[in-house]
Amino acid sequence: TVVVFASTCDFVGTNQDRGQPNLEVFVYQRATGSVTQLTHTIRDFNHTPSIDRSGRRIAFGSDRDIHRGGNLDENSEIFLAVLDE
Repeated sequence: TVVVFASTCDFVGTNQDRGQPNLEVFVYQRATGSVTQLTHTIRDFNHTPSIDRSGRRIAFGSDRDIHRGGNLDENSEIFLAVLDE
């Protein structure tokens, strides 16, 4: 019922990094036909999203300093997002 994917496309109007689009993580809800942008970064690379069987937990890689000060060297690290029910 839920699909998660990474894309440089601007599905919802919020992936507008000037010069080059970001690789952002999106969530598609089949029941409503809605697309939500999960990550919002500038000049960064969010990649390889994977969702668990419940459709609530999404793990993905990113070279972004998502937790402000936790990834200053911009290594690709794994992050976890939890969707509301």
